[in-house]
Amino acid sequence: MLDRDVFKHKFSPNAVTLKTEYEEVVYNGTSYAIYNIPGLIESDQARIDTNIRETNIAFESHPHAVIVYVFGHQNGRILDEDVVAFNAIKDAYPLEEKSLVIIVNNLPLNREDDYESETTDKLTNLLNFHLPYVVYINNSETATKRKAIRQQLLQAVMSALPKQHLKKQEIELPVAKLKEMKKQIAAFQKEIEENREKHKAEVLKIQQDFEEKEKRHQAQIQQHIAQQQVQNQAHQNQLQQIQAEQRNLLEKYRLEHQRQQEMYQAEQRSQEKKHRDEQNELLRKITDRNAENEKQSAQMNDLRSEVNRQGMQIALARTDMR
Repeated sequence: MLDRDVFKHKFSPNAVTLKTEYEEVVYNGTSYAIYNIPGLIESDQARIDTNIRETNIAFESHPHAVIVYVFGHQNGRILDEDVVAFNAIKDAYPLEEKSLVIIVNNLPLNREDDYESETTDKLTNLLNFHLPYVVYINNSETATKRKAIRQQLLQAVMSALPKQHLKKQEIELPVAKLKEMKKQIAAFQKEIEENREKHKAEVLKIQQDFEEKEKRHQAQIQQHIAQQQVQNQAHQNQLQQIQAEQRNLLEKYRLEHQRQQEMYQAEQRSQEKKHRDEQNELLRKITDRNAENEKQSAQMNDLRSEVNRQGMQIALARTDMR
């Protein structure tokens, strides 16, 4: 979190941090004190008592704080002594979920996909705490990865809310009881693991039952879809048949209408021809009558002329006789 190596650390069978120390850092305009505190659990009571005093110094120096607690592991399994130490601190300085960040440190990259979720559940049961801020840190040596880890830690710490941590009682870790306490935690871890395996089996059974029901349900759906498709195809065929019959009826009606139209038009033409013929016949008769009348008129005129001529001859004859 300091983005630089300040606190002493190394791979060692003995404790490396022996005294409480801190370093101040400014982040986003705010000053923070980052503490490095000795681990509580040791093999002798004197060393444990010293570590308890060093822990008290940190809480008393900066009681308004976010607590960051680091858990170690052995092949992925949370260490029993870390749980014992956490519970001892929690009893002495009541912790709150919103002000607590849990770190599980030095993890291999090739761990199982469900390791983090299972470990969070396990820690929740072991510590009897809801843990909103749990950070899993990979074992990394590259600068790029360390930078990513720092950002991950800062995000968790900035999300937590600091609170006043006041001592309720002394931190109690009698070395004589440590073995029994670790044994109890180990038994509790075993119980949690057994329950988890049982829960896994129950979940697996539920999942298998669900998948079987889902398969049956899907089969029913597919059968229903197939039946629906058959019905739809039958309806489609029926609709196509109805449409074909409608087309045939329309075509039959069109042809009948066309035939009747042609017959009507032929009848109309025949009537028109007959009417024209009658008109022509009438005109012919009128023409003949007019010609006859003209002939008769000519004959009458000729007759009148003959009468007039004969009348003139008679008149002349009478004149001569006188």
